[in-house]
Amino acid sequence: MSDAADLAAIHAEFARPVVFTGGGVVAKPIGAVRSLTGAPAFQGPGQTARKRTYELLKADVPEKPDKSSVLVDGGNWRVIEATDRDDAIAWVVAVERMP
Repeated sequence: MSDAADLAAIHAEFARPVVFTGGGVVAKPIGAVRSLTGAPAFQGPGQTARKRTYELLKADVPEKPDKSSVLVDGGNWRVIEATDRDDAIAWVVAVERMP
């Protein structure tokens, strides 16, 4: 398989359905691969924070998401950072829960 076909197969296996608005689309149902990783350490007592990111295929979201972009996945999540992953033909967006 080609790199693009390999990436598409991985995305098809691990993507979950979400609804995305931003990056040139409005309320579009797409597949997104969610990741939860440890956030930078907090200097003091308390629970460890988690960073939530999603990988969105550029075929689904053609323009770079910005801070006005919203992802719906068990709640509304606002994009706080978007990274262009040319090697994965995707955007990786970090999000925060909206009030």
